[in-house]
Amino acid sequence: MLVKCNKYINLYDGTEMNASPWFVKGHEYTVLAFFTRSHHGPLILLHSDIANEPRLVSMIGFEVISQEIPQTWIPQSRTVFGNNLFCSLLPKPWEYDRFERDLFSEDSKAVSLYNQEAKIIFEESGKEFIPFKKNYPKMKPGELTHEKAIQLGAKYLLDRDYPIDVGSGEAKFPGEEDDRDSEGCHVLVSFTSLYFDAPEDEHPFDPGVYIVFVHLYSGKVNMIGPM
Repeated sequence: MLVKCNKYINLYDGTEMNASPWFVKGHEYTVLAFFTRSHHGPLILLHSDIANEPRLVSMIGFEVISQEIPQTWIPQSRTVFGNNLFCSLLPKPWEYDRFERDLFSEDSKAVSLYNQEAKIIFEESGKEFIPFKKNYPKMKPGELTHEKAIQLGAKYLLDRDYPIDVGSGEAKFPGEEDDRDSEGCHVLVSFTSLYFDAPEDEHPFDPGVYIVFVHLYSGKVNMIGPM
């Protein structure tokens, strides 16, 4: 399955962005997995030709130019965070519940499985695959504090033009209330949107609160979090 990038769309508020650090307008990309979530709509996993890393993006802004499904894809469905239905088409080795979280945290097993299956899909589409390499060094125990986690989360969101109130940042470590990580690997960091009190019809796609997950031992930030 191939898509072409026509627009840069903000994953969380649906607005068009002027630039992207991962994709180039007019370039074709091989789709590695397809997801639907009740609160996001259709999402696709692509391999950035700029950063050589996986990125989960909204299908809005991408044009499908080939509907040929990779032979390794299988269907999967599960419920996450309460009643949010999560459906996907993806390679079977990626089927375990924590794969997405582990991949974006640069877990060695997930990165190895990602490169293995992505290479197969790229070869099917006749394109060259440049493997994803881990970028984040290990952090020392205790090095990640509440303040540091908030700083990392704010930088991640501001770099992507998310409208957050930096002063509203909160961090919850594993074991603290509503940390959403039963296995204790991530810090949940949340920020109130600058549009939180604005009329809903002015910013219909704004979630009100932005949440990111900071990995305890690498400092890696992602918006997918533990599954």
